[in-house]
Amino acid sequence: MLERFFLMPKTLDRIGRSWLGPSIELYVTALCEQGYSARSIYRRVPMLLQFGAFAEAQGIHCLDEAERAIEPFLADWLARRRNRSDKRQREDRNLCRPLLNGFFCIVARHSRYHRFRAEVAEPFEASAPGFFAYLQNERGLRPGTLEHYRHALRRFEAYLVKVGCTDLQMLSLPVLTGFITTSAQVCQHRAMTTLASALRVFVRYLKREGITERDFSKSLRHRSITGWRKSPGRSVGTPSKRCWIRWIVEQPSGDATTPCFCSWPPMGFAPGKWLH
Repeated sequence: MLERFFLMPKTLDRIGRSWLGPSIELYVTALCEQGYSARSIYRRVPMLLQFGAFAEAQGIHCLDEAERAIEPFLADWLARRRNRSDKRQREDRNLCRPLLNGFFCIVARHSRYHRFRAEVAEPFEASAPGFFAYLQNERGLRPGTLEHYRHALRRFEAYLVKVGCTDLQMLSLPVLTGFITTSAQVCQHRAMTTLASALRVFVRYLKREGITERDFSKSLRHRSITGWRKSPGRSVGTPSKRCWIRWIVEQPSGDATTPCFCSWPPMGFAPGKWLH
C-alpha cells in the first residue's frame, strides 16, 4: 500500500527500518479504505516516523507502551517549532494530537477513529427563522456557500451578545458599524468580502420579514466595508496609518460626522494634520 504514495526506495526503506513501520502500513491501508486523500497520508506518515524515533529513544519498542509517549512527543515536537508564527503553531498542535490518537485507535485498538462534534444550532435560528431555508430554496445557494454564511453570521451573533443587543428589532447602524470595524482588525480582505456579502443579504432578509423597520443593506456596500483596509499609498507612513485606524475605531458610532464606513484618504493626504 505504501508504494502507491511513496515512490523513492530510500523513503520506503526508512519506513521499513522503523519499528513502527508495519503499524504505519496498516494505518495507511485503513485510511485508504476510509477514503482519505493522498495529501492527508503525505502529512501523516512523516510525523508517525518522528514519533517512532522519539519513542525508540525513550526505550519504547511496542505499541502497548508507545501510547504513553504521545504527550512528551507533542511537547518536544512543538518546542522545536517555537520560531513559527502563532497560526502555524496552532495548526501543528491541532494536527499532531488527533493524528496520534487516530493512529492508536485504528492500529492498537482496531477501531475506527471519528472526531465527533456537537450539533451547533444555526445562527439566529430563533430570532430570524427560515433564513437558511430562504438561501437554499429561493436563492439556490450551494452547501459550501451556506457554510460561509453560517461562519459570518455566527461571528455577528457572538458580537451582538457581547454588546448586549440580543433583540434584532434593536439592530441599528451604529451596531453594524461596530461589528464591521471590529472584524476588520482581525480579518483579511477576502474574509471581509464574504462577511460583507452575508451581512448585506441577512439585513435585507430582516427587512423583508418585518423584523427590522429599516433596510441597512445599502449602508453595507462592499467598498465601504473593505476599502479602508487597503494601503493608503507610500505618502502615508505606518504611524499615520495606526493613528487613522485608531481614530476610526474609537469614534462614537452613529454620529453624522463620523466616517464609520471609511476608505483610506487619497495619496498625499496626511491623517495626522487633519486630526489636529
